[in-house]
Amino acid sequence: MTIKKSALFSLIIPALLILSSFFFVSSQNSNTTPEINFSIKNSTDFETEQKENLLESQVKIKENHYEPLISKLGLEEEEIIEKTSIQSAKSSSNIKKSESLLRKSNKNLLNILDKSEFKNYVKNNNEQLPFVIVLSGQNIGQLSENAKKDLREKMNSEIGNDEEKIHREIRNMREKIINENKKLIAPEQREIKDKIESCGGIATGNLSLINSVFARMNLSCLDEFANDRRVRAIYEDERTDMKLNNAICSIGASSWYNNGYEGNGWSVAVVDTGIDASHPALNVSFAKTFHGTAKFDSEYNDNFTTTDDLVGHGTHIAGIIASQDSTYKGVGRGVDLINVKAGYLSTDVGGYMLDSDAMQGIEWAINEKGADVVSRSYGMCGIGVSDCLLARYLDAVVDDLGVSVVASAGNNGPTSGTVGGIAFNAFSVGALDDKN
Repeated sequence: MTIKKSALFSLIIPALLILSSFFFVSSQNSNTTPEINFSIKNSTDFETEQKENLLESQVKIKENHYEPLISKLGLEEEEIIEKTSIQSAKSSSNIKKSESLLRKSNKNLLNILDKSEFKNYVKNNNEQLPFVIVLSGQNIGQLSENAKKDLREKMNSEIGNDEEKIHREIRNMREKIINENKKLIAPEQREIKDKIESCGGIATGNLSLINSVFARMNLSCLDEFANDRRVRAIYEDERTDMKLNNAICSIGASSWYNNGYEGNGWSVAVVDTGIDASHPALNVSFAKTFHGTAKFDSEYNDNFTTTDDLVGHGTHIAGIIASQDSTYKGVGRGVDLINVKAGYLSTDVGGYMLDSDAMQGIEWAINEKGADVVSRSYGMCGIGVSDCLLARYLDAVVDDLGVSVVASAGNNGPTSGTVGGIAFNAFSVGALDDKN
């Protein structure tokens, strides 16, 4: 397959997604898109086949009792109306515009510190919560543009249309962008971490792609950052829940297999509750747990010393993507799996994930393990919420690093405002029912 130079940074998008569940397909050597044969005979046949294709995991998820701070305060999220009118999904300028609108909304807690609702709440509930502190030094956009320009020149002079070399150089480019930014922002992040600890808080991690530090600290500490010029915004580190009801068999995957689309040579980061490494149908190349923030959650009931899946959701997702079983084949059975365990088992038997843990895991998978695609079958911004930091981060993963992201559309509906995968650049596809 020949990759056109002009399409390099759109990349080859080796993803086919339909969410009630997630699945992934990549092409290795075919230029022709196959004709897909959808073979749903009748409801009885469909239901039987559907049950046979479920990979062992049936997770009983109880109601999520998590309530964002804004809701606790009785404040409404300011609707970011302009977001719905932005048409160009891949435009950096539009992503920046959306980030600016988000920063000016109530979701940026710096904007509510003077509100009576916040002051009264802190007097009675000076609780310790997880936060994402976004810093002012944001260099990644320029570093990305410079690296892309260098790669284009290298393609013209050295690489040409050699697919393997292009793939390798793209991965090297991503690593270079992140590592160069780490050096630039390290001093500023260290200063902010010291400030968090001086207030009695805990710095639980940091990011490079979006210059930010994660913290657990009392609400009263937010005042310490109100006039700090190094701080751009502070967001609550929001908790999301799993989004998977049914693994459907109606995608016509065999038509892709027969045309050489199996995902070979590509790596998929499964950002989920872990993967059962002992599962006979799954081969995991790399694995790491990211519960730096989650382990402080009062409802945490997982084990951060293992990458094993204590919920079942992540193993299920990994099986849909890359099962090697001769009967129950994964849709992208040739891909390399990267187990990013950011989701966790809770005391109510649910599986939840903190945004900070997810973002740290994604950055590790891309920078250190060469992930080409990120699969995150979890919620994003909450039902009816117009924007959030996680959506902006996932957009940056695609726009600045050229990594494809697939995210859940959600299990809710059919009323308006129930689709959760709202990042501009992420693939997020839903179905009307289990047969389409």
